[in-house]
Amino acid sequence: SVRASAFRVAITATAVVAIAYCFISVAIVGIVTRNLTESVDTRLTATLTTIQGGPMPGRGGGFDAPRGDRPAFGPRLLVWTRGSDGTVLSNTENVTLPVDPAAISTLETIEVSGEAVRVIGAETPSGHVVVGQTLEAVGQAQSTVVIAELLIAPLLLLVVFLGAVAIGRRAAAPIEA
Repeated sequence: SVRASAFRVAITATAVVAIAYCFISVAIVGIVTRNLTESVDTRLTATLTTIQGGPMPGRGGGFDAPRGDRPAFGPRLLVWTRGSDGTVLSNTENVTLPVDPAAISTLETIEVSGEAVRVIGAETPSGHVVVGQTLEAVGQAQSTVVIAELLIAPLLLLVVFLGAVAIGRRAAAPIEA
């Protein structure tokens, strides 16, 4: 019958769109994550370069985030300094680096106090310095994108199904002279 054929075509079309939507959704989350992580990486690399080119900390002191990079709101930069005597100082209380700072020299993600933190480190004349930033904002953006995609999916699939049924019924109807 015309109605059954139209529904079969609509279900098939909706399934194809659902599969494509899943692939596109995964790609979007991946792109958003990559772009936001690259932004964090750029900030960390610039901060490390500024610290390396700036004045050394006072005797027995550790590095801190550069003056222009201390936002009143948003993610704070975490800085750990391992002095030549092996002591590790931090610009943030109760945030201990779980590995030896000297082991960090490239951009990587580690867990610090239960949080994902992006870090990079380098040698300076007064010791090894590691700069980090939590990836909380990246996780929040991922969640927002996934929720939006999940809310849009049923509406999109309903519109595709209804449109395919209407087109299928019209196409399968006898041609009138």
